[in-house]
Amino acid sequence: MSTNVGILFRSALKDRNKTKEYNAKLLEANKLQSQLATLLVKAYSDEWLAVYQYSIESDFLNAMNYKGKLSDKAFNQINKELLQHSSEEFNHSKLLVPEIIKLGGEPINHINKLDQNANGKFLVPVYCHQTILEQAITSEEGAIKVYTDIQDFIKENPGVCSNRFSDTIKFILDQEHEHKDDLEKLLKEFKKDYR
Repeated sequence: MSTNVGILFRSALKDRNKTKEYNAKLLEANKLQSQLATLLVKAYSDEWLAVYQYSIESDFLNAMNYKGKLSDKAFNQINKELLQHSSEEFNHSKLLVPEIIKLGGEPINHINKLDQNANGKFLVPVYCHQTILEQAITSEEGAIKVYTDIQDFIKENPGVCSNRFSDTIKFILDQEHEHKDDLEKLLKEFKKDYR
């Protein structure tokens, strides 16, 4: 059932003299906004885990390259991509914060709570570039699902957020698809790169 939150609020104001109807419509609108805030806080947590995951994976690749277990070419290309993704995931988290606050939520304020509130879990890297790339792809697949779910929620509940923020979610979703495609290309290119 699709519900327009703006219509609910306007209808509630119109019916404010009918206390029961007013309260019911207001509660429904608040419930939808709270649900979206919860989805966004979870996505925010995912983004911060991704920032850390890509950063630490870069460090692992650096160690592998230094020890001669990964070619310079593979290290340079994979590392460049992971660091770029880390930066973009950080930007995604910053794009979510204003809407989280507007909806009455709060960004996670303690690092230990990120993993508890995230949709996905932190994937501990190992000294294998193939596994690192596979883990990164898995994380991107999770992000694609999360932002698709958020996009669907917004479509099913028009007015729960601004059109501008809906466009922001589409932008993030498109970028997560690009990340996955980039990582899959690197995995294919460097699948057997060992010195």
